[in-house]
Amino acid sequence: MKGGVGKYRKRWTLILAISLLEVYYGMLGVRSPIVLTDSPRSTVFTSFSEIQSICNETVTTAKEVHRAKSMQNGSEYALWSQDIPTIFMNCRQLVRSLQTSSRDRYEPSPTLSSLRLAQRMDKLDTNSQQRKDPFKIVVIGGSMTTGFVDITKMNVRELAWPTKLLNFMQHHWPHGSIDVVNLAIGGANEESWLGNIDLIANESPIDVILVESAVNDQCEYKEQVAAAQEVNRTSFLLLDILINLPSQPAVFSVELFRTAYRNKNDANKHCPGHVNLVVDPTMDHDCFYCEQWYEPQDWRKSARDGNSVSYISYRDAIWEDLHHPPEDLCQYWSGLSHPLPGVHSMVASTVLFTFLLTFHKKDALVAKFHGMDQIAKIESKSSKQQQHYDDICVHPITSFHAEQGNPVDPLNIHESSNNSQSYWDFRADSKEKYGWICEAQNNVSSSDHYYLLQKNIRIGKQRLVIVSRLVSYDERMATAQVWFGSPNSNSNIFVGNPVWNITSSHDKKTSIPHSYSILLDQVEFKESGLSSDEDDDVEIMLNIKMMKGSSKSSWKGSNGIDKFKLLGIVSC
Repeated sequence: MKGGVGKYRKRWTLILAISLLEVYYGMLGVRSPIVLTDSPRSTVFTSFSEIQSICNETVTTAKEVHRAKSMQNGSEYALWSQDIPTIFMNCRQLVRSLQTSSRDRYEPSPTLSSLRLAQRMDKLDTNSQQRKDPFKIVVIGGSMTTGFVDITKMNVRELAWPTKLLNFMQHHWPHGSIDVVNLAIGGANEESWLGNIDLIANESPIDVILVESAVNDQCEYKEQVAAAQEVNRTSFLLLDILINLPSQPAVFSVELFRTAYRNKNDANKHCPGHVNLVVDPTMDHDCFYCEQWYEPQDWRKSARDGNSVSYISYRDAIWEDLHHPPEDLCQYWSGLSHPLPGVHSMVASTVLFTFLLTFHKKDALVAKFHGMDQIAKIESKSSKQQQHYDDICVHPITSFHAEQGNPVDPLNIHESSNNSQSYWDFRADSKEKYGWICEAQNNVSSSDHYYLLQKNIRIGKQRLVIVSRLVSYDERMATAQVWFGSPNSNSNIFVGNPVWNITSSHDKKTSIPHSYSILLDQVEFKESGLSSDEDDDVEIMLNIKMMKGSSKSSWKGSNGIDKFKLLGIVSC
């Protein structure tokens, strides 16, 4: 009888614990993680021999593709080779990169991401009837993911880990069965992507979204508490939107770290008084790092769990314990924010390992996680009642974006502008990062109209306009004024003549794309004929004027320079 009482006491204790967790997550304003019980029938436990076989498959692929690519012509060789010896992942590292249900089980964590990936990987089965469309992977991230390298100062997307992932996967599956779209933007973090959701949604239908933002989550040592809160907030919003896109993609957070490599000055800039180092005996040099470069993966844990999103962790693969980094740490991150090609190969290897394991176990995973998608729909509905996304355009009416590496001007500002004399120009100011740039020196006398950029756009039911710009610590960065006119006039069309001042300067030692949302649902048109129904699309003129003398540079004297870099305009 005692045993029976004990059993029921344990059960009620478990129920009480779950209830308390639900209350706790409700207070945080996030949905609780989805937890499924395990049973012998549903287990997808991978034996040691199986995991070793998948490891070998991953490493062999990386080595064979590397050998084949590096033996090709000079340009291809440069995308795969580096000054220091190229190294490859071992099985222990690959296993650590996988998000598992427990440390002693080779089993993917029960998340909606795991279920969806298992379902979608059926497209790659040679016996499957679903191979009508390619297995589509969309990658978002920052400049590391665009293929920029600090040491050689080159920026080539063919060098970046998404392209290497495609090469690895094509080694296993037929060409044409896989499509990898790299949307990464230099400097982008979660906040940046919230203003560029339409770029991702336009790629639908999507099977998998890989989110790399860890490198651009970096902060100063003293700013860690604030950074942790901001990363959790913006990550939750971004992952929630991505996991709920109409094509229901599997979403994975690709978690990285960074080092200062051999550059102690760089470490001192980010964590003065807290610089750490390890000595690599094989390379005979010191490797410098700051502790906060290890942290973003942990800052994002609540956001991932709350959205049933899994991670693929290159950080855990290489650097499992913050306080015990490996001696060869800098061989696994050979650069500052942008490492050498070998690191890209290893990051791609961790993603390939997760994909291969899921492919081998896809039927068991689908059987075990059956019903999770329905649970997630209920959780998502509850979350939507708590969260507000009024300042995000998922279904845009107007969408103009400057593309990195693409010299084509989507706005055609010189053709559409009535002003032939303008300081606005579409160009790249660094690393092929294009944008609409207004730059002028203070001591030059010119009309205010020269600082004005105009474009007719449409606003819809949401009455939202998002202006993306570069935000930087550069002293030249100025403020721009935004207002709205009728299609044929720049005179303000709203009651009270509202104007929005958008600064492009901040004190952080970063230069990042950042969005500014303008909600027009609370302002009234001066002329009722413009819009009598809030559901109607309305054509209006967007006016952006850089304010002369608004930068820190201009405050220092007449030779100062004002600069504003516009990156995109979206409306819905």
